[in-house]
Amino acid sequence: MSSPSAGNSTKPTVSSKGSAKAKTSGSATHGTPQDQGETHAAKDDSAVGSTKPGGEPSLTAASVLNRLPNPAGSCPAVGGGRDVRSGSMAAGPFDTAKKQFATSRSTSPEPTKVRLYWIPKSGKAVSGGLVLKVTKVAAGAKTNTVRDGVVSDAAGVSFYDSQVPIAGPGTWQIKATSGQDTGCFRVTFKR
Repeated sequence: MSSPSAGNSTKPTVSSKGSAKAKTSGSATHGTPQDQGETHAAKDDSAVGSTKPGGEPSLTAASVLNRLPNPAGSCPAVGGGRDVRSGSMAAGPFDTAKKQFATSRSTSPEPTKVRLYWIPKSGKAVSGGLVLKVTKVAAGAKTNTVRDGVVSDAAGVSFYDSQVPIAGPGTWQIKATSGQDTGCFRVTFKR
């Protein structure tokens, strides 16, 4: 698995209130000018981590996850969501990944790689410590296991930045594991 290219990076950032945001930089255009590259998971401030000296809240992976939508079910569909939590893992930006896939016009037989980031609730992202099981939701579909995990940090919250191979249009189940943290996400990609 290759590392994310420097020309178009997606990186979650975290506001001082603990909500997750994704910033996308590079040549690709995503969203409207007003919301380009950012999303907010607006909830109350009760999920923010402890307070630092000086009264500013400290952020933890758990406080970020507590602010994200957590759809019911063992492997929920992300629908139109941008950043979603499942189990003890958060991932996103799904809306950007769907756009990236839809606009890809590769004639190569290789899968299209879409950029997603993963935040383990434990806060323990370690290099190479992310395992993704990517399966098309269809009878007899083969699972592609990807070991990845370029580790980054935003406002003290560590996360994985990955390129996820999607072999064609359809609904895909992506199971993510990092140590004790797991999550499962169902995403529909269209061209």
